[in-house]
Amino acid sequence: MHKRIEEFSLARMIKSSIFIVLVIDKLQEYRELKFLDLSGIPLSNEGAKSLRTLLQHTQTLELLNLSGSLQSYEPARQLFNGLYANVTLKYLNLSCNKFNQNEKEFGSRIGRLVQVHERLVHLDISYSRLSK
Repeated sequence: MHKRIEEFSLARMIKSSIFIVLVIDKLQEYRELKFLDLSGIPLSNEGAKSLRTLLQHTQTLELLNLSGSLQSYEPARQLFNGLYANVTLKYLNLSCNKFNQNEKEFGSRIGRLVQVHERLVHLDISYSRLSK
């Protein structure tokens, strides 16, 4: 049976890191996923690793909303590693995340992301606490 889900949103719904890992892992079975909204769900290291794997292997995801989901260094680093390997994203929301603890590194990672993503047309980093 062909599984077809194009849009999936869990925005601000769950806080369990175990549950979010299970959900992201399961989403890898849906080959037509175009829209994923995980805004307001704090990603653990394990959740970020699952999302990294999803991003590396998806061929259809065009919109990813992670507003307010990256609250510490390691999940953010894992996520960026997955984003670099993804070639399908057009819209990426990274607003309201805490990049200020390693602002130089994440400023550089965001710059690299813009360089490697030819299809990216919208990147929101507002309120992400990056300074000069």
